[in-house]
Amino acid sequence: MSIITPTWACADFIAETIKSIQCQTYQNWELLIQDDCSKGNTLEVVKPFMETDERIKYECNPSLIFTKLLQKNWNGTLAKFKK
Repeated sequence: MSIITPTWACADFIAETIKSIQCQTYQNWELLIQDDCSKGNTLEVVKPFMETDERIKYECNPSLIFTKLLQKNWNGTLAKFKK
């Protein structure tokens, strides 16, 4: 099972997220952390987890991709409900 975790400026919370996933009873998973061009230290927080658990992978977008898509989808959804 693939768990995809989008993140942006979440270095303060990503360790808790990873630990929560690691504590689940189901262990056949991979965690794909997709950073949306954070300027913080998310990678530095994730790196020790990746070094000890090969199921954890991290990638950082070169520019804001998810954030823009989420905003567009969110605004579109809100507009549909306001009709």
